[in-house]
Amino acid sequence: MRIANNMMTGNLASHLSRVSARMARLQSEVSSGISLQKPSDDPDGALRAAMLRSGLARTAMFEKTVKYAESWLKSEDTALDTLQRLVREARSIGVAAANPLSAEARETYARQLDQLIDGVKQAANSTDGVHYLFAGFQTLTSPFTGVPGAIGYAGDDGAKSVEMSEGMSLTVNHAGDVVFNMGGAADATLPDLFTTLAAMSGQVRTGDSDGLQQSLADLDQHATRLVSVRAETGTRLQQVELASSHLTQTGLVLQDLLGSVESADITEAIVHLKEQENVYQAASYVASSLMNGGLLYWLK
Repeated sequence: MRIANNMMTGNLASHLSRVSARMARLQSEVSSGISLQKPSDDPDGALRAAMLRSGLARTAMFEKTVKYAESWLKSEDTALDTLQRLVREARSIGVAAANPLSAEARETYARQLDQLIDGVKQAANSTDGVHYLFAGFQTLTSPFTGVPGAIGYAGDDGAKSVEMSEGMSLTVNHAGDVVFNMGGAADATLPDLFTTLAAMSGQVRTGDSDGLQQSLADLDQHATRLVSVRAETGTRLQQVELASSHLTQTGLVLQDLLGSVESADITEAIVHLKEQENVYQAASYVASSLMNGGLLYWLK
């Protein structure tokens, strides 16, 4: 039976093209380590890979917000630690000044209290490097302004929340009106912390022992509230750290799953590549023989 020369040539050319394409794909697998070069290689695998990549993207987004929350809460904890220390110092001065003293000694204690008021104001205006911690939603505006005896609050009662995972949010801030009892936000019967400290300073100067005892009692209530606020900050920080650990583990699992879908078996790919190279060489030899007439002669 006689086979047309151009038919034989066309079949060989088509075969060489297919083998060449398989070789190119296998070479790409070996060099990149990825078996899914395009969706048509494995439609089901490509769909799973797309879903896993989407999960990794969401996990990365949550990791970013959790990192922000952790940084914020650590900054707030530092500020609250400073406030607690200043309040303790103020109480020590108040207790010391409650004893009968000379006018000069009372003035010295009063000035120390004035300095502590400035320190409390500075701590109340703490930032995370950019945003004011105790300003509610007004994080770009200094929340506490004024001089001792007339310090006001320019923030609001906004609660900042971050999403740590699907459907799970956490409030990360404490608005300054509650922390410092501005306008009686935490206790309507108690003056704010700045007013309490300013009253103590005035009472120490004038030797008002009874008034000073009341202010010390008020200061103890502020100290108790700061302990409570800081404890809540610590609890939130623990939640954030747990969420961060969970997200890290989730990311590793998703990355492993993606690797199992996309990664090539290098050893197997090399074996298949060698096979295709042998097939290509054999087909090339046949094509060469055909073009030179040798093979065509035997097929006539």
